[in-house]
Amino acid sequence: MLAKQTGYLENQRLDTAIDAIVAVVNSLVEKAGIARDKLLGLGVGLAGIVDAREGTLRHSPIFGWRDVPLAGLLISHLHVPVYIDNDVNTLTLTEQLFGVGQGIDDFLTITIGRGVGMGIVVNGQLYRGRHGGAGEIGHTVIDPDGPQCECGNRGCLETYVSDPHLLRMAHEAFARGEMPTDVTEVDELLALARAGNPAALAIYAQVGETLGRTIANLINTLNPMEIIISGEGMRAADFLEETLRATVARHVMTGLSGNIEIRIDFMSDDAWARGAASLVLQELFKTPLYRSELTPAISSIP
Repeated sequence: MLAKQTGYLENQRLDTAIDAIVAVVNSLVEKAGIARDKLLGLGVGLAGIVDAREGTLRHSPIFGWRDVPLAGLLISHLHVPVYIDNDVNTLTLTEQLFGVGQGIDDFLTITIGRGVGMGIVVNGQLYRGRHGGAGEIGHTVIDPDGPQCECGNRGCLETYVSDPHLLRMAHEAFARGEMPTDVTEVDELLALARAGNPAALAIYAQVGETLGRTIANLINTLNPMEIIISGEGMRAADFLEETLRATVARHVMTGLSGNIEIRIDFMSDDAWARGAASLVLQELFKTPLYRSELTPAISSIP
């Protein structure tokens, strides 16, 4: 049985988040009519550097948390196995198990929206890096003299293609008299693009070119079979995809471009949560050889 519930955080305190997660889990169990002892575990996906092996959130740029033993804290409240991972990794898992990544041994999932992230599948396995930091492509530096990024560096990819950057560019265009209104929401910028505003269209074309160069570099470096581009930012695919693909074709090494599929796959928020839940299923059905990868955090279950 499938049940769904959305909760909201009153603030960014850790104890508030823990209480909210526990309340949602308990409510879902009751709503789905599942006996409490039948709950197999909890999967959590969240933005930031997540050490899935240790069950530790190393750094959350959104909440400002550092070195939080999140899995252990949730275990102490729920008394079931808890698996945590970066949210783009959970979306990548959804693509691998249920989406366009099925049957693909080597692929990348790139997400565009408030930030920029990447999930990496190599030889059929999700690659997380030593401490969970693999895939932080949004913080590769495009221009060291560029705009300030939330991570503390300047000129990161994220500062050129994420939603806050789009709004900054739109504000600058309005100041130059190129836009009729000073937009404050990405939906407003999208509406202007759909109406044919040249400045809005130019912004998305620039995003497409920057993403295209990035993807070409990834193809030249990793040679994946498939690249999936997702996230709420891809609502604007109609305005950036043509430039993106043309830029990729221009910069990929000869011999590599013909064997890779680039897919635009805009998925709902539910897909991210579905991938988080699948962390539990993945562990249950993993062979004993690999089962220890994400299990250290559950050894403390009372």
